[in-house]
Amino acid sequence: MDRASAQLAALPLEARLPLLQLCLPTLRRMSPQQYLNFKGNIQKIIETDGMIDLVEFAWQKLLLRNLDPHFTKEVARVIQYYAWQPLLGDAAILLSALAYAGQDTDQEAAKAFDIGWAQIRSPLPYALLSRQDASVDQIDTALDRLAKGSPFIKKKMIDACAYTAASDEKICPTEAELLRAIADVLDCPLPAFIEGI
Repeated sequence: MDRASAQLAALPLEARLPLLQLCLPTLRRMSPQQYLNFKGNIQKIIETDGMIDLVEFAWQKLLLRNLDPHFTKEVARVIQYYAWQPLLGDAAILLSALAYAGQDTDQEAAKAFDIGWAQIRSPLPYALLSRQDASVDQIDTALDRLAKGSPFIKKKMIDACAYTAASDEKICPTEAELLRAIADVLDCPLPAFIEGI
């Protein structure tokens, strides 16, 4: 474990999630009891420092999203939302979180949010939410609700998130990981972001 930990610590942030995805086929070989223990241990590790940051959240969400259906009798998702109206608050949470993840100042985050929000083409104006209103818990709830949206809503949400993340013409590792988690939960996985491509 010490050897593996040292090697993992040396990896750049953007290489860790692709490595995790390479491990998924092996992780699917666990027994149901091993998976329950594994899932509990992941939660304990994440909570060790008393907080869950966006990267930890993204990794956990992707991991569980890809493993849970294998170990549980997950019911197929039913579309519950065909219109944006009940999901606009959830969209604002995701875009706010992405805006804060990739920008240094609140003014830059507000600009990124506005660029993403324009893609939704909502008649209702929304502004960047506070950091507290775009916390990991709110992101988790918002994603679960948006996952019940129609394919059109999901596509528009992913477009809006991509515009938000790329508003300054660069995507930092935290933005990339959160964007990939959002896309995966919305049934439209994105490939790894490789610098220079």
